[in-house]
Amino acid sequence: MLYFDLHYGKHVRTFVELKSGIDSYRIGGPRPIDEKKLDFQAGFLEVGTSSGENSVKLRVGRQELEYGSGRLIDVREGPNVRLSFDGFMVKSKIESWQLDGFAVRPDLDNPGFFDNAPNHAVGFWGGYATHGLPQNTSLELYYLGLDRKKGTFERGTAQELRHSLGARISRPIATEAPGWDFDYEGLWQFGTFGSDNIQAWTVATETGYRFTNVHLKPRFSAKADISSGDHTSPHTLGTFNPLFPKGNYFGVLATTGPGPKTPK
Repeated sequence: MLYFDLHYGKHVRTFVELKSGIDSYRIGGPRPIDEKKLDFQAGFLEVGTSSGENSVKLRVGRQELEYGSGRLIDVREGPNVRLSFDGFMVKSKIESWQLDGFAVRPDLDNPGFFDNAPNHAVGFWGGYATHGLPQNTSLELYYLGLDRKKGTFERGTAQELRHSLGARISRPIATEAPGWDFDYEGLWQFGTFGSDNIQAWTVATETGYRFTNVHLKPRFSAKADISSGDHTSPHTLGTFNPLFPKGNYFGVLATTGPGPKTPK
């Protein structure tokens, strides 16, 4: 990956990033997320006020999205080819709040040269707010909307219009003095799947303690995660949709371990 980040004064910026990923010797050949001969990972124009508190920026073009723990929105670091989106984003800072709003479409993964394009069958939009709290703790509140023309679940294929409301509170792993770290997140999803309703949810927790004053600085942690699945209700889809998660969702490779999988 090679990038060019050009700033024209304090209010205009262009960013271009190329990517190339090659996968050899895989039985059955490379999947679209395994190989990309050459394409743009990012290419956007950004205009706005100066950076710092009480600023706002508009970004237009191809870009990466990565928020929170990556359980819902990530660059897909696990596979060989990272994910990008095409669309609009507004980034603003209001005192101690970081507020982002976006409306994008995910890029279709194609293995050739400059042949990626936005997936017009999928729309993705939302707002994400981050606020710093005392003791190096962070609070995140968000709304995410997803519209898939053809969402496929075990009960069939139909248009999926899903809304997600969630919150996360976290503290990073201690680096200097011994201390606790944690990552707690809860999410509720609602909407429609064809003529059916959507009612889904997930709760994810991780709590750890690091001994920085001990040789090798060991850390002990415990995770507890749970997500809803579909049930016998004929008119309500209960399957949680992780949207665009990182490749190692909940710390386990999504293709080999437990945890929600992205629906087809």
